[in-house]
Order: sequence, then C-alpha cells, then structure tokens
Amino acid sequence: MIKVRTPTRIDLAGGTLDIYPIPHFVYPRIYSTVNLAINVYNEIELQKLESSKIIIHSVDLQRDIEFDNFGSLHKFLNSDEPSPLMLAIKSIYFFEIDGIEMKIKSEAPRGSGLGNSSSMLVGIVSALNLLTGKDYSDEEILDISQGIETSVLKIPTGSQDYIAALNGGLNRIEYGLQETKITKLPSDMMVENLQETGTLCYVGEPARYQTTRENPNWEIFKSVVENKGDTIYHLNKINSVSNDLFKAINAGDWISVISCFSRESEHRTKLVKTVMSDKIVSLLYLIKDIEIDAYKICGAGGGGSILLISPDKERLDSFLKERGIITIDFKVSQKGLEILENK
Repeated sequence: MIKVRTPTRIDLAGGTLDIYPIPHFVYPRIYSTVNLAINVYNEIELQKLESSKIIIHSVDLQRDIEFDNFGSLHKFLNSDEPSPLMLAIKSIYFFEIDGIEMKIKSEAPRGSGLGNSSSMLVGIVSALNLLTGKDYSDEEILDISQGIETSVLKIPTGSQDYIAALNGGLNRIEYGLQETKITKLPSDMMVENLQETGTLCYVGEPARYQTTRENPNWEIFKSVVENKGDTIYHLNKINSVSNDLFKAINAGDWISVISCFSRESEHRTKLVKTVMSDKIVSLLYLIKDIEIDAYKICGAGGGGSILLISPDKERLDSFLKERGIITIDFKVSQKGLEILENK
C-alpha cells in the first residue's frame, strides 16, 4: 500500500507568468509568482493487485473506471473517449504499469481555482514513482505532471501549482532566462493576518472552459503571442506587484500586502473579460455593505474561489453562512508532498 498527500494553493500574485513562454514576452530578466500552499489536500492510495486489472476510483467525483490490463487502457486512450479520470489514466500509461488499484480523494471543491488538478497529479505521479521504483526527482515529477496535464487540457499550463504541491509553504518562484529559483518566504505574518482577516469563498464551479479553450489563461496566452490590446502592459504590472509583494512579506508589512492584492486584481481583471465571472460580480455586489480591504481571484478566474480580506471577518463569515455561500477553512501547509504510507 502506498498513500501520499499533496496540498493545494492560493496564488497570491503573479499567476499566468508561470506559463512558458509568456514571461519572455513580458519581462526580459526576472518575473515571479508568489503562492501559499494550504491544508486543502489531495490523497492518493495505490494498491498492487494479483491480477493485471487497473482500477481507478475517485471518491469525491463518485466515478470509477476499470481496465482488464495495460493493453485495454492503451486501447481506451486511442479511442479518444473522454473521461473525468483522464489525468490518472494518462499517468498510469506513462509508467506502463498494470495490476494496480488507485483511490483518489480531493478535498477542494471542483473547479475551485486552487490548483487542485495539478496537486492531485503530483500525488498520482509521485505514488506511481514510488510503486515502480523509477526514482524520479522532484524536478522530473514536476515536468511529467505538467506534460500530462497539458496533454489532457490541450492548453499550456503553468508550473506554480506543481511547485506548491511539492514544496508546501509560502513560495516566491522566480523565472529567469536560465533557471527557476524557488525561495521559501517567512509565513508567520501572512498566516496570522490571513487567519484574522481572510475568507476563502467558493462561488461555484466555472464553465467547462478546459475543453472549449475559453480558459482565461488560454485567452491571455493568445493575446500575448499575438500582441493584442494592453495584455502585455497589464502582465508587466502584475509582475511588478508580485515583486512588491515579495518585499512586503519580507518586511512584515501587511498594509502593503493588502495594497498588492488590490493592484493584482485591478490589472488581472483587465486582461480578459472571463477572469471576472458573473458569480464573482454577484458576490461582490452582495457584500457591498461589508468593509472589504481587498480581494484576490484564485487561479485563472472565470469562477471558482475568491479570497476576501476584511477587517470585519466575523460579520462577513456570518453573512455568507446565512446565505448558504460556501467558505473554505484553510491554514498554511508548511509541508508539500507527504508520503503517509509505503509498504
């Protein structure tokens, strides 16, 4: 039995800049993303079977798929038949293994914008890596996971979600021309203030843009490559915000952190219209009479989750609860990938 666990994340600033080669269109030297791993987990269990069967079970999706052997899995992939378990199927195909049962449990709501699919994939690839004895490094696990997810979504993906899942904690990720540098940042100030003023609100699953190429990141990607509108200008501004957030965190300056959240949202919502979904607009209107210092749309936007910063958090949480709006309790996850069982 192998059991692993991976955290999801809140992207605090600089999202989309982690999608290669967008940064090279935006800034010639250093561009960065800041994210926080949170204790909203994915858990993967692998069990060897005596037969050659391959069984995949998703607890939260309540979906199962079964193959007689590796050959039947390969045949399924060649059929181009869709499956909500495709990330797991393609991972097993990559490792060329059968005779296993996989159980997947995700705590994040579907389409939450918390990097859940990437976190789950890091867990799946890591568990299969242990089972097969391939001994891939963390960097290789990241590359494999990103390649598999890109092949499933059919759009470019960034790397920050995999890094949060592998490393945990509060991270600054710098993308230079020659290397990617990951710096663990001091998290005490952020954790304390987020617990006192931060509410992570889930507004519902976004439209199924992954298969229609209406994902905001895909729209931004095309606009960058084609140099449309003010996209590159706003991404440059977002990069500046990310760098300023790094300085504010190191200085323990929460007021400047709040300012960075506001500036990030200001420029992100101007990238493409689909970043600000109708559900988020409705939520912000609903809470208009409650003091909100800043908000941060999680992930690519278009739905999912939003981080609200309010000095009146107790009132805000009570207001949302009374109206049946889902909030996600979270704390920082200092640990990334954890091996819970390996025997």
